[in-house]
Amino acid sequence: IIFFSGIQLLIALLFSGFILLYDIIIKAPDFDFIPEKKKLPGKYLRPHPLRMVLETIFRLFPLPEPVALYELGKPGDKSPVIVTGNYELTVRRVAGALNGLDCRLLICDSRGINVWCSALSGHFSQESIIQAIELTNLFKYVSHKKLILPQLSAAGMDVQMIKEKTGATVIFGPIYIEDIKDFLNKSRKESELRGVRFAIRQRIEMALGSPLILAALLSLVFLFIDLSKLPFILALLYLFILIHAIIYPYRPVKDIRIWSYLYALSAAAVAGGLSLSTRFFTLPWSIGSALTTGIGILYLIHEFEGWSPMVKYNLQSIYKAAQLPEITVNRALCTGCRLCTQVCPKGVFTITDGKSEAAKPKECITCSACYKRCPVKAIVHSSDSPLK
Repeated sequence: IIFFSGIQLLIALLFSGFILLYDIIIKAPDFDFIPEKKKLPGKYLRPHPLRMVLETIFRLFPLPEPVALYELGKPGDKSPVIVTGNYELTVRRVAGALNGLDCRLLICDSRGINVWCSALSGHFSQESIIQAIELTNLFKYVSHKKLILPQLSAAGMDVQMIKEKTGATVIFGPIYIEDIKDFLNKSRKESELRGVRFAIRQRIEMALGSPLILAALLSLVFLFIDLSKLPFILALLYLFILIHAIIYPYRPVKDIRIWSYLYALSAAAVAGGLSLSTRFFTLPWSIGSALTTGIGILYLIHEFEGWSPMVKYNLQSIYKAAQLPEITVNRALCTGCRLCTQVCPKGVFTITDGKSEAAKPKECITCSACYKRCPVKAIVHSSDSPLK
């Protein structure tokens, strides 16, 4: 009894500690802005291992930074303006990638959410850009009106409205901020800077944060049952989703629906077997741990899919295959402006004879960036209707 009570107390303290750390160390005001330009604060360039770990774990929570205009190096009036959202972890990584350049960094309100998710949900949009330009008096410091936006923000941006309201021309930068120097120097082919890679670092980061909400829900359930069993199940959930993240590109079954069922069944079998091999679990508890782990992993795999710009998935994909339209280009309408090639994260489009062509239509994830950016509405899907 003393042992079990000690475990319950330890879990409660750890959970409370995480919430306290998030609230004190990480959480920022809902909205704030700095009205004039200033040098980039050193805090964005200094390494903070504990904070980075916590922000990775709590990546599902909004972490807003103030809307601001920062200067890096010694920018002149013709230096580039890089635009990003105000998710704290994003700001740190963008600042690190820009270190050594003479440029300005315009941080816009994305509700403290990462660029991809906030753009798709409407939180990082043309209104965010227009607001930041006005609040920071951007054009007081630059003679040009060119803004370099993240490529993954394209799905949520009305670039024509930005042009009409501010006179600024939007250029979509590389998909990864680490490539910004190559983009500015034009030292690599543009096509090499446009595709999503979903590298192992990104997959592991997603895996570390993905079970957090599920862990909180399970904690509430087990609070009324037996909290001492929770660490075992949470450890298995983290272990299996981490393994999935590592082997994701090399998984033997490419169909994610079939793979998710097979992997969830394997996880359930391992959880049940390990439970039975200890005296800590009775037979009913072993069955319960197997079911909880299997269902949890099935859910996490499909959530994992949805957090990446690589695929178009949601929870319905657990029981039915995703039905995606096939993208085509009406070449009679196409003007060859190349915007679709600049905003597509999957490299669907190519330019042939001066006009766009959907060379890889099955790669489309229907993020709608191409459709929204096409000035002549030449992008259509397999039903011959414009994408919506």
